[in-house]
Amino acid sequence: MLNIGAFITAFLISLIGIPPIIWFANKNGIVDKPNSRKVHNKPVPLLGGTVIFIAFAVPFVVFVGLNLKAISIIFCSVILVILGLLDDIYDIEAKKKLVVQICCSIIAVASGVKVNIGEYITENATMAFLVDGIISICWIIGIINAVNLIDGLDGLAGGVSIIASIAFVFILKGKSSNSMGNIMALSLAGSVLGYLFYNFYPAKIFMGDMGSTFIGFLLAVLGMLSLDVPDNPASVWAPIIILGVPIFDTGLTILRRVVHKKPLFCPDKDHLHHCIMARGFTQKQTVLIMYGFALLAALVGVVVAKGEHFYAGLVVIGLLIALGILMSCSIFTKIKRFIVNKTEIAVTKDKEMHFRG
Repeated sequence: MLNIGAFITAFLISLIGIPPIIWFANKNGIVDKPNSRKVHNKPVPLLGGTVIFIAFAVPFVVFVGLNLKAISIIFCSVILVILGLLDDIYDIEAKKKLVVQICCSIIAVASGVKVNIGEYITENATMAFLVDGIISICWIIGIINAVNLIDGLDGLAGGVSIIASIAFVFILKGKSSNSMGNIMALSLAGSVLGYLFYNFYPAKIFMGDMGSTFIGFLLAVLGMLSLDVPDNPASVWAPIIILGVPIFDTGLTILRRVVHKKPLFCPDKDHLHHCIMARGFTQKQTVLIMYGFALLAALVGVVVAKGEHFYAGLVVIGLLIALGILMSCSIFTKIKRFIVNKTEIAVTKDKEMHFRG
């Protein structure tokens, strides 16, 4: 019951702290202005990520205390919040942001925040350490950017993050070795929930990149802390399933940009939530549908982990990959039709010009 205090504390700090930040952001013009790829039609205050961070950090430090892992998590979070703030204001180049994310990932891994599956892949201790480090760094960077990419509608990234956090709470519950992870998940869920009261449609404030990158980092860390490979091999699939919505959307985004020969970090308006809205759903309905997907993924992930269903988890991952391939085929078909139509139009115009000539 003591850990619930972390959730309540984070929630109250966030709930009370957001209104002053909204006033400050509006007064100083720190707002997200609408453009062609954004769905909001008026400037919305940023800086929501600052309150989320403070609301998370206070109970996390109070209930966990300071140790090497906790210090590295807070330190990396501060760096990512500052990076996100600068990006929100000055629009930093994607490659520079990636360098900072890699550095933060290395710091976290060096402090011991990493996966421990290398020893089951190779008996060489050095190679096992390198495998764990590489997987952990790639995982952290991947989830940071995955959460950032789904932050496209009012309340979307926040709600999905809360659902994932609560799922990790259930997985980490009762594990004395992972009490830090449990408190982290509760603190994160509480801080984002308080913010969501002001961010759900119509949003009064956005978390900005400073919020999404920091939250993505914490969710990546929670995914690694939830692993218990020696006693429960199925736990290796749970984080992937729980974070299935942002991971799935990111996978399709990468494929789409590769097909269109666009830069991987080039923003567009073709994410999963955009596709749902294109079907005629309102922004609020689309967010609720995405919540449904996230909740389903969270439930399946918890069942796989708690029930130690290794092969069931493997099947779920396989089905997600298959679904991604099917959707990719649909993308390729649309592109092919587009090219064919353009070619037919060009040929028709050439014939008309030749006839007139």
